Amino acid sequence: MDSTTHGYQLIKDMPIAPPQLLLTQYLAKRPELSQAAKDRYTKLDQYYRVCKLLGALDGTTLQSSYGSLFTGFSGVPWPLDWESGYKAFLQGEGISANILLPDPAIESLSSIRRMLEDMRRVRVAMLLLHATMPIDLPLFDMVRVTPTASDEFLDAGLLPMDLLTRFHFFRYINGAYDLSQVYTPQIESWLNTGRPYLRRGNLDWLATRGWSKDDMLYMVDLEFSELIKDGELDVSFLAIIQAAMQQMHDRAPAMLLGYYLWFPHRDVDATYTNPTSDRYKAWQEINDVIASLLVRYTDFWMPSIYPIQSYCTDQNVCVVAEGDTVADMDWNTTKARWSTFANAMISESLRAGGKKAVIPTMLAYHHPNAGRNPLSLQPLTYDYMSYQLGAINSSGAHGAAIYDDNNSWSSNTNSWYWAVVDHIHDRRRRFVPILNEHKAGTPQSPVVVSEHGPDDTDLQVVSSDARNIVKQSWTITYTLDGVQTTKQFRLHEGENAILIELLDAFANVVLLKTTVNYDVSCVVAGPRC
Repeated sequence: MDSTTHGYQLIKDMPIAPPQLLLTQYLAKRPELSQAAKDRYTKLDQYYRVCKLLGALDGTTLQSSYGSLFTGFSGVPWPLDWESGYKAFLQGEGISANILLPDPAIESLSSIRRMLEDMRRVRVAMLLLHATMPIDLPLFDMVRVTPTASDEFLDAGLLPMDLLTRFHFFRYINGAYDLSQVYTPQIESWLNTGRPYLRRGNLDWLATRGWSKDDMLYMVDLEFSELIKDGELDVSFLAIIQAAMQQMHDRAPAMLLGYYLWFPHRDVDATYTNPTSDRYKAWQEINDVIASLLVRYTDFWMPSIYPIQSYCTDQNVCVVAEGDTVADMDWNTTKARWSTFANAMISESLRAGGKKAVIPTMLAYHHPNAGRNPLSLQPLTYDYMSYQLGAINSSGAHGAAIYDDNNSWSSNTNSWYWAVVDHIHDRRRRFVPILNEHKAGTPQSPVVVSEHGPDDTDLQVVSSDARNIVKQSWTITYTLDGVQTTKQFRLHEGENAILIELLDAFANVVLLKTTVNYDVSCVVAGPRC
């Protein structure tokens, strides 16, 4: 961005997020939302569209849009008493009040960047509205090892996210990255060539819906320095991160970037102390400084809540030493300590993060913690992953990213993979009552159910297979608009029926819903059968 004229053009060209185009339909499909919550999305959408008009400097349309916008804030026709309601709403969202009449013009690059940042807040909120259509706590797939997650997760609560690293921001010379300054040609080259090296599965997910590469979230991992050096915050390092994010946003203003790790500061021991203690308050003061330096440059926060420590029976940190083994661990203490740590990291992000969305980063294996974790690199068990997902679900976080650069999605019975499957299954929103109960016995052919009306015959079941029920799964093959698809579902512990649900690409219309009962016993060992 090299001028205010260019800045105005960027504001005008900010794309409408796909959920905004169908906002009325989205909100109609969410009966559990209060009217106030629905009004919030409507006001955010109105704000975004007025910003675009301001970018176009369309005075006539802008004047009339202000009237429509502010009527929604005050309940009375503009301009009577709109300002207080408008400002209160913006303050509640963390948005800058920079389009107020009578002088809506923005006259500096700083103000333009602030408005673009505010518009990205709206984009994040709208994408999270989509993400929470099928599930209350959406999960983002950051498993880096192939094969990627199977299609059963499509629009069922596991969503795409991509990764930006030093490769995207810094110059590589003489066998290493020059991390002393951001290399602008590297950013421009990556953007100008169509953002290469994004994950194939993510591109397929976007293409299926007709969404753009700006319609998903990006995790920014610039993990190359210690944040605290000699007891002092490394402000120069944070300045480099600021520059990296600003330059990427200047060139791709609709791209949604989230910091991984740096906020809140990952001081595990501090999180164990009483929130009224000096140690905890000192940790919060550091977080306040970090947030003040980074909040303008990030679109959402990704605090690290990795399981980086294990605990022995005496409730002390289990330092690897002679005689220390995994068998010494007290799992109740381990879980409780992780929960204390994770909840503190999330609550700090919500407290000091400028009201931006919080999507903590989970690790699907035990962090080595510089050799101090006896479970180093071992995948999380089903039980531990289930515990973590449950804790995050009640933490106030807006979602969670599952990161793993060591293991792929695994079908192992005791795997964290099945914990994710069950999380999605157990927390799925139910759009219509369970239909077509069958008598116990041989699995029946699923009955097609459509919300598109009695004349819709596009969806037809052509075959089903229950032969691998003892492997905890059931497959169904169906045709939709002439395309044949096979999906796999899982029988859950304590159930003698599988609920089959297929959703369309909008993620809120049930194309098929049926239950199939079994009279077979679960014979596979594991925490869930």
